[in-house]
Amino acid sequence: MNLFLISYLTSFILFVSNPLTIYNQNISQLDDAMMTPYEETQIINELNESIISHHNNLNDLKITCIGDSITYGNGGSLNLDGTRFNYCNYLETLTNRKVINLGIGGSPIGDYWDESSLILRWQEIPKDTDIIIIFAGINDYFIGEFDNNNEHNFKKDSYLLLKKIKDTYINSSIYVVLTYKNETIYWENFKNNNFCKYMDLLKQYCVELNINIIDLTHTNFLNSNDNNIKFNYIPDGIHPNDNGSIVLGKMLATQIILNNLK
Repeated sequence: MNLFLISYLTSFILFVSNPLTIYNQNISQLDDAMMTPYEETQIINELNESIISHHNNLNDLKITCIGDSITYGNGGSLNLDGTRFNYCNYLETLTNRKVINLGIGGSPIGDYWDESSLILRWQEIPKDTDIIIIFAGINDYFIGEFDNNNEHNFKKDSYLLLKKIKDTYINSSIYVVLTYKNETIYWENFKNNNFCKYMDLLKQYCVELNINIIDLTHTNFLNSNDNNIKFNYIPDGIHPNDNGSIVLGKMLATQIILNNLK
């Protein structure tokens, strides 16, 4: 993207009354342009880099991320401590302190059968957390228990999870990430589950509960149905590699930075 245009957008976004709203409006307009998801992701990433480099306000904030294998880092290389590289590792470079990673591979939001479900372990979030990032829902989509008559389903448990976290961590800023489009949307086994239905319900609940939304579903950012996205960032179609986690981390950081400027 033209460096002058990046500089212009950065300045324009930061000197309006609600910079996050203007930023998201500019991002959504990219979907209407004649460009591939890879090209769109590159433009957004350059804009994010510019905002972060000039206006990082995350230093020394305590961040906790709770989620599934994307948060854990299933697609990342091995860190020295035996974990996998993930977007939390990138966020640590901006906060200059350890980011708590509560990601577990395969973890859904709802209590279907797995003790790793977010609804069963959200209390692990430290009480003194400044920022909570909730990044989950794709495993619920795989399971397909959206609104059945069982005691637990996605519709009931996702609302309960968000309500409990909202009511418990009253001094924390809470963000729910709606997962980027990915190739599983078109996998034969899940074609009847409707990925967007799950993400849209999370978005609806966040609006009702006044929780911040980082909406990656309704953009083409990191859409792994694009071959260049898959090759460079998400080789298995779901989990970011190291470069993908950095790009993802920059997106999350930018959203939080701009929200802090309101």
